[in-house]
Amino acid sequence: MRLYGLQTERTGIALVTMSDEKLPWHLTQPAPRFALTRRMGAIGTVAARRVASDIWLSGTRRTMLHRTAEQLGPSWVKLGQLIAASPGTFPPRLGLILQGLHDGVKPQPIDVVLKTVAEDLGDQISRLEIDPEPIAAGSVAQVYRATLDGSKTVAVKVQRSGILDGLAADLRLLRNVAGMAVKVRPRLESLRLVAAIDDLGMGLERELDFRKEAEAMGALAPVLATWDIKVPVPFLDLCTSRVVVMEFVEAVAVRDHDELVALGAQPEKVLHAVLGGLLESAFVHGCFHADGHGGNVLVGPSGQVVMVDFGIVGFVETVDQQGCAEILLAVFTNDFTRFGTGLLMLQAHGLVGPGAGEAMAKVAAIHLASGDFSQIRMGTLLKDALETASQHGFPLPSQLVLLFKQILYFDGLARVLAPNFDLFEDAKAFVPMLEAVSAGDIETAARLAHPA
Repeated sequence: MRLYGLQTERTGIALVTMSDEKLPWHLTQPAPRFALTRRMGAIGTVAARRVASDIWLSGTRRTMLHRTAEQLGPSWVKLGQLIAASPGTFPPRLGLILQGLHDGVKPQPIDVVLKTVAEDLGDQISRLEIDPEPIAAGSVAQVYRATLDGSKTVAVKVQRSGILDGLAADLRLLRNVAGMAVKVRPRLESLRLVAAIDDLGMGLERELDFRKEAEAMGALAPVLATWDIKVPVPFLDLCTSRVVVMEFVEAVAVRDHDELVALGAQPEKVLHAVLGGLLESAFVHGCFHADGHGGNVLVGPSGQVVMVDFGIVGFVETVDQQGCAEILLAVFTNDFTRFGTGLLMLQAHGLVGPGAGEAMAKVAAIHLASGDFSQIRMGTLLKDALETASQHGFPLPSQLVLLFKQILYFDGLARVLAPNFDLFEDAKAFVPMLEAVSAGDIETAARLAHPA
């Protein structure tokens, strides 16, 4: 039995059990007759047009794929973004090509949005006065400023109409293509393409149920508040699977060091808080914000960090925490041999296959030859490690990849906000906590989560 969720006494989120035999979400959705055939025809038509257009315009393969995804619609944009943001899960070359893929989708008309809100909230929609222009629009949802009960300013997040059916059909199609590819070229089996697509489907099932997002916001808010990180408060009586009404917080995405200072924040202090919040929530509470890219880490007028978009949340089960902590300690303490130790811990629980530690030795040899680890970006180390494990048929469990992906996001954020920020030096403050986790002592880890 595999657990997708976390212990109620630790976070307040209900524990969800899911047997390994349960079908992935996208395989349980009804598929209209000839739906896949029609979808393949549409994809072929768009791809052919894009190829011809890009050849004429001398476009690159990267440009062609980006334009094709954007023309196919929100579901393909979302899938492309997830693949690009999953190092070690898909072939590195594919992830590199898809990096930088933006939503590029037009907001849905306001009447379509209001129809969704009315269907989900019923008579309670009368409590809301929603501005017609969205303040944010993405591949899955749009966000609007609104007035609640005539006085309170709130944000309303509304799922794009039809996104659920589109993603289910496209995941089915991708799964079929991956299965055929493995049959034609058996050596692709080591990449676990079908399993990786099923993992994407499982993650999307949670992301597309906005009630789970509201639940995660409520659970993580008190943890992140101890790091002076603000999480908007959801109005639970106005949250459904497709609509979330939450507190409106004035904040902006920060693009550079000077802008952050102008808002009254200290870049190094902001980065320390974000890293500390991530590590404590993952290793002490077993749950973490798993989409912490620069667009979701905001700063308010007072300089306080604000985190938004809790649609993607990662879970680290107790049995995973020790091995995962050991892997991070390998990077934080400049001792890459601990990476193999961490993988052996995970191997003991059947999470990775035998030989994973040996595969990691190749990464260690490459980086040791180039000098001290502290001279290499932390994100580069983790990215190379994940990709090497995948190439040798030892991909890490999807939830752990999500956690390491946050370190990659953080590394990129630090590069922009404080180019001289010493991530290795700052990370040393969290080594005692991670050592306690590695030893299986979560109570001590909780006491050490906030270093003096």
